[in-house]
Amino acid sequence: MSPDDPPLEPIEPIEPIEPIEPTHVVAVGASAGGLEALELLFRHVPVDSGMAFIVVQHLSPDFRSQMDELLARWTSLAVKVAEHEMPLAPNTVYVMPPNVELTISDRRLMLNARGKGLSLPIDRFLHSLAQDLGARAMAVILSGTGSDGTQGIRAVHAAGGLVVAQDEQTARFDGMPRSAIETGVVDEVLPPAEIGAALVNHAHQTPSAGDSVERAVREGGMRAIFGLLHDRYGIDFSCYKPSTIRRRTQRRMDMGHLADLSAYIEQLHADRAELDALYHDLLIGVTEFFRDPEVFTRLELDVVPQLLREAEHGQELRVWVAGCATGQEAYSLAILLHEAKERLGSSAEIKIFATDVHRPSLDHASAGLYSSADLQGLTSARRHRYFVPEAKGLRVSAELRRMIVFAPHNVVRDAPFTKLDMISCRNLLIYLQPVMQRKVLSLFHFGLRKGGALLLGPSESPGDLGSEFETLDSHHRIYRKRREVRLLSGMHGVTPSPGLPPTLGLGASRSGRSGDGQLMDVFSAVLEQALPPGVLLDEERRIVQSFGDVGSLLRLPRGRPSLDLLDLLEGELKLAVAGALHRASLSKEPVSFCGIRAASSTGERIIDVEVTPIDVPTTAGSFALVSLRGPAAPTAPARSEAARIDLQVVSHDRLEALELELRHTKENLQATIEELEASNEELQATNEELLASNEELQSTNEELHSVNEELYTVNTEHQRKIDQLTELTDDMDNLLVSTEVNTLFVDEDLRIRKFTPAIASTFNLVESDVGRKIHAFAHDLAFDGLTDQLAHTLRTGERFEQEVSTRSGTAYLMRVVPYRGQRAEGGVVLTLTDITELRRVELALREQVTLRDQFLAMLSHELRNPLAAVNNAVSLLRRRAPDVDALMGPVGMIERQSRHMQRLLDDLLDVSRVTQGKIRLRREVFDVVALARAAVEQVQPAIDAHGHTLVLELSDAPAWVRGDPTRVHQVIDNLLSNAIKYTPNGGQIGLRVVGHGDRVELVVRDDGAGLDEATRSRIFEMFVQADTTLDRSGGGLGVGLTLVHELVELHGGQISVFSAGLGRGSTFTVQLPQVEAPATARPSPATTSTHQPPSKLVLVEDRPELRESLAELLRDEGYEVVTAADGSEGLETIARERPRGALLDIGLPGIDGYEVARRLRAEAATSGMVLVAMTGYGTEEDGVRVADAGFDAHIVKPFLIDDVLERLRELGLGG
Repeated sequence: MSPDDPPLEPIEPIEPIEPIEPTHVVAVGASAGGLEALELLFRHVPVDSGMAFIVVQHLSPDFRSQMDELLARWTSLAVKVAEHEMPLAPNTVYVMPPNVELTISDRRLMLNARGKGLSLPIDRFLHSLAQDLGARAMAVILSGTGSDGTQGIRAVHAAGGLVVAQDEQTARFDGMPRSAIETGVVDEVLPPAEIGAALVNHAHQTPSAGDSVERAVREGGMRAIFGLLHDRYGIDFSCYKPSTIRRRTQRRMDMGHLADLSAYIEQLHADRAELDALYHDLLIGVTEFFRDPEVFTRLELDVVPQLLREAEHGQELRVWVAGCATGQEAYSLAILLHEAKERLGSSAEIKIFATDVHRPSLDHASAGLYSSADLQGLTSARRHRYFVPEAKGLRVSAELRRMIVFAPHNVVRDAPFTKLDMISCRNLLIYLQPVMQRKVLSLFHFGLRKGGALLLGPSESPGDLGSEFETLDSHHRIYRKRREVRLLSGMHGVTPSPGLPPTLGLGASRSGRSGDGQLMDVFSAVLEQALPPGVLLDEERRIVQSFGDVGSLLRLPRGRPSLDLLDLLEGELKLAVAGALHRASLSKEPVSFCGIRAASSTGERIIDVEVTPIDVPTTAGSFALVSLRGPAAPTAPARSEAARIDLQVVSHDRLEALELELRHTKENLQATIEELEASNEELQATNEELLASNEELQSTNEELHSVNEELYTVNTEHQRKIDQLTELTDDMDNLLVSTEVNTLFVDEDLRIRKFTPAIASTFNLVESDVGRKIHAFAHDLAFDGLTDQLAHTLRTGERFEQEVSTRSGTAYLMRVVPYRGQRAEGGVVLTLTDITELRRVELALREQVTLRDQFLAMLSHELRNPLAAVNNAVSLLRRRAPDVDALMGPVGMIERQSRHMQRLLDDLLDVSRVTQGKIRLRREVFDVVALARAAVEQVQPAIDAHGHTLVLELSDAPAWVRGDPTRVHQVIDNLLSNAIKYTPNGGQIGLRVVGHGDRVELVVRDDGAGLDEATRSRIFEMFVQADTTLDRSGGGLGVGLTLVHELVELHGGQISVFSAGLGRGSTFTVQLPQVEAPATARPSPATTSTHQPPSKLVLVEDRPELRESLAELLRDEGYEVVTAADGSEGLETIARERPRGALLDIGLPGIDGYEVARRLRAEAATSGMVLVAMTGYGTEEDGVRVADAGFDAHIVKPFLIDDVLERLRELGLGG
């Protein structure tokens, strides 16, 4: 059925069968303000378009998108949320979910975890779409800020796909559409309501236009278009592959809705803009920084270091980037070379030649100004090292720019650069025909030095020149020149004529080329043997082919090479060849010179020169064969057709020709001078007219001058205010940056007004985000409800402060405070102060305090055990030798020093617990008067030993206090001990306790050393002592009064000190809250005494001295004592002896005291036994652990035997 046949009438309605795959895939990129545009777009997309649509947006990672539900309201197309490896179906809209990166592969959607740092989801998806769908890809850029999508549409355009951008006038935010349009690759700029129709029209283009173009290419009918392009741009596109020409031309015709090539040619003649568009499409300019990172990694590791090592000291390292487009490739190589040079300490001078035929691209590359999106392939370190931020983007640093020379150059037509160390030409050769590829590769081979590197694109290779290159990396297409050999046969033999040949032959069949190629090889071999040394020249004297050993007679000039034969010759030989060429061109006959002296690589030679003109009807232009041979042998036949002319005659003819040319030049110059004189007279007349006009303008200028003065006055005032505001703004900006505080300002609509660089990484902010709402951004803070808190502070004006952490572990002090300006508008300021180091220091201090406490506890434990043994020994001595007077003195001394050391240990541990708030009071109501009497009884021996007089003023009535009697007893004991210590022997000490209303007053006074003003003000501080001399007979650590002060305050009381000065005594006054008497008065601890019947005990202690001395003391009190040295022995002994109670040391070897107690409680036979713990650890935490293990009581070492006996009797174990 042909297209002209009438449609068949269906017998009955049937449902259309949709294709399995969509005809085209449309990527729709949208950001801020894109919701309205999406609605208008999909409202006008037909339900049967056959296309698939993928909506790619900027979404917050923790924001639940409802885009699928919204789109379903506006369109009849199926709407789905994209899933991993989901195949595409026609007439379906796929919505990108949050917190993922979306790509496409083999017509399936791929979801990957979103990476950290800058995210450009639209660019990423468009790159994968262009690679997967090619010309069936379409890209639509809608409203949004920033430039996401700009790089991706270049890839879609390069693949032959359609690119559409929303009209800037209809976009709520024009950042993304404007950036896309500025690339010059956008095919249509339309309002959203018209985009759907444009997509459908492009997808349903009739194939007739494509057939027309393909037929024209095949039949050589593209000459008119190539002629237009050559006339305007000087580039011959006939060397491009027919498929490339066909695809690009077809695309432009589709854009113009043209089905016939002749109509398109007419449009090109009439519309210069369309010719520019076709030219831009034919030039492939897709590039980016460090494109294909694996290739640059290989260059960085192997190739570049080797090139720098081979460069001699101060030598120039030369690199050529052919087809550099907008310069990203050249700058990427410059960065690699600069880094390697610094790393290796090389002194080589680096020079990079970056060339292209497209001058606008070269201008862009030379300016070196790129957007942030352009630099996404660079690491942060390279971006800061080699680019300088400016208002319009980031500019290449001057240091990097100096390394590169940008220049227009056509690799097909122009001579190559020479003495090169490296050439990079990626993805250019694949668009050229095979013959032209070989020519370009020959030029590259000629320009490279031996060992120079060649970098090609992933689909390119040296081809039949592969034997001349060593493969360094076949996967990444990196090669090295093997040897110095001239491949002149391929350098200009296939250059198209500048005027374009009559037949371009783009569509010629390549069948049979293999046989022709073999025959050409045979012809070349025959010519090499039959012809003398010489060269074949074109009409511009350029070498097309060489024969024999002609290289020894040629001299390659320095710098940029020339293929003009006369530039390669010297002396008489150059003169002879020039004359012969001139005569042969005039006579069209062979011309020869004999006996010409010529310098060669082997010395001076005598040669004959013969020039034979050659005209081939099937080729454009003319050629000349120049033979350079030795003198003819006598038997050689003479060539009668060649005129043999004397060299002097040739020189004379040459001189006449030059004089004639000079005469013509002078005549032309005189004519030009006369024309300039006539033009000068015309200019003088014009100047007189301008002078008259100038007088009229002068009067107008005077009027404007008066107005200008008024404007100048106003402008000066404005400028002054602007300068003040600019200075203030600079001060504020520098203050915010220098403080390194993360600061974010939002307005009353929670839109970002300003932010410091420090907070940008936390919220992933860039400068273009100013004006966007804060809830659209994800942050790295482990704090939910940040937006709600900002809104709450904005609404109520309440400040908010809290410590927060990021997910990476950085700690911040977050403050949210209201912002109020002079105008009505308000806002909120969010600050994040980095307290990570403070937290680290705090944790370190806490660890140090813990270690200190552990050390003190261990020290106490280790000192208490020997003290306990000493106390036991003293008790034994007193009990067993009471009548030996000589022994009582040393015994008393040992006893006093042991108690003093015990008190020091208790104070040291207590003050450590007090300063950390770890002391817990066991509160009860008790009589302070009775407690004072008990305290006096304990210190009375010390008072007597110093010969002091104690004056007691104790109230007859009880003075009731609610508190911890043990701690209050400790206060009284410390105050009395200080008075004893700092009062000279024979002094007087007073103690008064009396109740006054709601207070109980306790006063301790002495007539001792007294305090000066400086010491009195600091007496309650840690380690401060009244006695700072070297005399330490009083002892003490300076912590007792600190402990007293803290204990008094814990009871809700106050303590003060008075002293009239040094040597005049001191008075300490303690005031505690007085309470009502309890219903039943508790007897004072000092009066409690009970007696129980004797009991059998097991004593488990690993230290022999303490174990044996305590056992002896207990036996003296009537107890039956069995001892054990460790936990295992203790369990066995208890199981065998069945005692009523056991005294267990906690720090036992093997099984510790805690485990022994737990095992005893677990056995039925011993579960009710009385267990008493003995330990050198005396903290409250230790007491809790003891109770948890099942002990009935806890005795802290060192202890007095009387304390042990009292505790045993309280537990019902009498001796």
